[in-house]
Amino acid sequence: MEVKCEFDKHLMADFIAFAFRVANVGEGEEEEKYKALIRESEGEKWIESVHHKLSTDELKELQVFFQKDSHIAISIMPYWYSQGSLSSIEALLDSIRAVDETELVEWMVNTSFVDDSVKQLPVEKRIKSLPIPEEEKWKLIYFIQHPNEIKDRLCQLLQRLYDQHYANFESLVSTKIKEKVEQFNNQKYNEFIKEMAAQYTNWDGNKKLVVIPSYSMSVGFISFDEADFSLLVVGIERFGLSQKMRDEKEVLELLKILTDERRFNMLRLLKQRAHYGFEIAQQLSVSNSTVSHHLAILLNHGFVQSKRDENKVYYAINQDEVKSVIKELEELFLT
Repeated sequence: MEVKCEFDKHLMADFIAFAFRVANVGEGEEEEKYKALIRESEGEKWIESVHHKLSTDELKELQVFFQKDSHIAISIMPYWYSQGSLSSIEALLDSIRAVDETELVEWMVNTSFVDDSVKQLPVEKRIKSLPIPEEEKWKLIYFIQHPNEIKDRLCQLLQRLYDQHYANFESLVSTKIKEKVEQFNNQKYNEFIKEMAAQYTNWDGNKKLVVIPSYSMSVGFISFDEADFSLLVVGIERFGLSQKMRDEKEVLELLKILTDERRFNMLRLLKQRAHYGFEIAQQLSVSNSTVSHHLAILLNHGFVQSKRDENKVYYAINQDEVKSVIKELEELFLT
């Protein structure tokens, strides 16, 4: 099943991710987990520099909407997507100003922490059931009582953050996203997306799956489930990590090929000198068909090279390829 990834139409999804990351620099287990992998990332340096440029009051206001424990503004992402509001800052702000107060409250309260079983409860009871700090619950209760004030504050915050810190990087971010995504082989890319969707959303292959790569999310991701679509905003560095993991799987497969007993003995024999097929069968006491089967596998993966001499085909070990697998093992376990 092919999975289509939309990465060139929703730059404001990256802007919202940018706001979330700036508000929560140094927070979260995932950031610590991947710190060594993203330490030299240009995106991470950018996020941290913006965080440090904000005044105490600016950072406090940003955390009103983007605090990591409640995800209040983040939870509006499916609404913005469904309204086609993620194409520009103007469209994003217009959608906030135009949204019905009741609908806005529903989006803010139905954060990723809300279980389906409690979505039918009155709003205040839903808030009390959320597994978030009491301070964040009181914040939500204030929000639902003053929706117009909250709309104005959110618009002012996003406009200021965009104008002062994001606008000058928007073209670069767009280019980085496109360049990064286009590096990956489609088949591996699709498999990675399907694995993420299966693990982090309720997507079952029938409803629409929307994937928006984000420069600002780095190795992180945000997931959403709606009745008619699932949405994943995935940091582009996470795609790189997935590629690395797939490379590790490939190394494991190569190890399995090398450590099969008959292929292992065959390579040890060919290390001494080149042999033709009948000689290998005689030396290892196996049938010609067995030799042909294992030679085909070794040839296909480059561990053996063949050379015709008159009416015989001689096979020799490709030491460079074997060494490369051993080197990859060293990098995985010893460096």
